[in-house]
Amino acid sequence: MRSILLLVLAGLLMAGCGIARRAEEKERYDRLVAEVDAAVAACNSRTPRAAWARCVNEAQRPIIQTVPVEYRDLYELKAAGRLALAARLDRGEIRQEDAELETAKMNSNLMAEFNRRQLARRAVDAQETAAMAAADTAARSRLPVRCTRFGDTVQCF
Repeated sequence: MRSILLLVLAGLLMAGCGIARRAEEKERYDRLVAEVDAAVAACNSRTPRAAWARCVNEAQRPIIQTVPVEYRDLYELKAAGRLALAARLDRGEIRQEDAELETAKMNSNLMAEFNRRQLARRAVDAQETAAMAAADTAARSRLPVRCTRFGDTVQCF
């Protein structure tokens, strides 16, 4: 009885540590977001627009370091697009309204790519889980199973 109580207590302490760590990480992230927002606000007085875009791109860089590596290229595309549009505005090649429309299209395309990557990753995870379940079932029935992964697909025989 005493050992069960100790195990339960140890589990509660470990869960409390995890909760405290998550709260600490959220606090740190919130501080970083506030710092980035302040840095971006300081950029708003910059002219020409290309200088503003460079300033915003640099100001946002610290928050991008918190993004998983496989998605950071999407930020680089956004930053490059922002700078290119700002330069075109400065040269008078496009109007502000057209730049806003292109920005909206760019953001939509980037979010679509982000969602596509997440769905592909989930599909692979689901296939791997199914393959492991099939392998487990086969191991219990003593039949040989061979699973192969090719790109985004896992097949078991």
